[in-house]
Amino acid sequence: MTNKLTRRALDAWLKAGDNDAWLWCGELRGFGAHRRGAERAAFIVQFRVGRGRLAKRRRVVLGEYPAMTPEQAREQAAEHIGAGWRGADPVADRRARQVAATRQRDTFASLAAPFFTARRSHLKDRSADQYESIWNRLILPEIGTTTVGALRRRDIAGMMDRVEQSAGPSVADRIHEQLAIFFRWYAERDDEFTSPLVRTMKRHRTGNGARPMTDDELRQFWRACGDAGVAGAAGRLCLLTATRRNETTSAVWPEITDTGIWTIPSARYKTKRDHVVPLSEAAQAVVAELERASPYLFGRTESAPDPWTLWRTMIDAGAPKAEGLSWHSLRKTARTLMSRTGVRPDHAERVLGHVQGAVERAYDKHSYLREKRAALAALAAEIERIVEGRPASNVIPMARAS
Repeated sequence: MTNKLTRRALDAWLKAGDNDAWLWCGELRGFGAHRRGAERAAFIVQFRVGRGRLAKRRRVVLGEYPAMTPEQAREQAAEHIGAGWRGADPVADRRARQVAATRQRDTFASLAAPFFTARRSHLKDRSADQYESIWNRLILPEIGTTTVGALRRRDIAGMMDRVEQSAGPSVADRIHEQLAIFFRWYAERDDEFTSPLVRTMKRHRTGNGARPMTDDELRQFWRACGDAGVAGAAGRLCLLTATRRNETTSAVWPEITDTGIWTIPSARYKTKRDHVVPLSEAAQAVVAELERASPYLFGRTESAPDPWTLWRTMIDAGAPKAEGLSWHSLRKTARTLMSRTGVRPDHAERVLGHVQGAVERAYDKHSYLREKRAALAALAAEIERIVEGRPASNVIPMARAS
């Protein structure tokens, strides 16, 4: 239906209530109204931006009748059509202004909560907690007040440099990983956003991660722990028990019995099962030298110590600082040394707390406490041998030529 859009024409069209949902203006091409109800209609303008085959089609809702008069709508429609003929795109301009205004409000701190909510829908609670911890400890203190659009590569590189210096390249790469996930999530909500990250910013080029220590590095590490106070005690206990970083540094006194049995509760353990560690004599000696200055073995306040602060303390005391060495290197070193001393692989895996196969878990209910005690004693003896520089017992010296 085509007619000049006036109040009388609109009222008659709406009152008629026929099936024709459109009323086009015969005076201004592209300007019309779309029925929205028995007494309501929306003013619409359709126009092209530019000319020829490359022209873009646009449709804009100007407002609703009767809140907007036909005269006001026709004036705005004429402005949009004229801008399109001149090559201007009022729709794109308005969208750009909206995006710019939104970006002024979109700081990393303001977006953290909706981002965490979106991530939790794809992750287990434990993994989500770890990711939130990285954000709260390492990312938000650095760039929390920065808007997403204002963040530059140099800002990210500087943040990763500082984290690598204090906590190692693996943690710096975790920041890279988290920012990459965040930028993909944000790009889904912003047509104009481009991530400032590049793959070559990652610190671990080969992706090998933590590695075991060599014997020389182990001797250097052990000596440095002796000069690093409570941080060194944490490092030694982590190595002697093959436990994970947070399991060691967050240990509390009630978890360890007078007989040297350390039970890490399921709430703190990765597999969500209680993990029993029969401490070797060397490990018990480390614990015996600690002061009860906190609920935590290696703390000096009511809160758990930061493991990376402890690691930096060991580095400052002379622990080896090399590619691939981190808290997890201690666990890998312990596993390697147990194999070297002839500990059965399944016993060593139980010391590490790795989950066994489903059938074995269903049928084998043995605690393996005796086997784990023997494995950890063999580990402690091998560490002592390496630190003292004694040759392995299975090495037979070759006779000198006469």
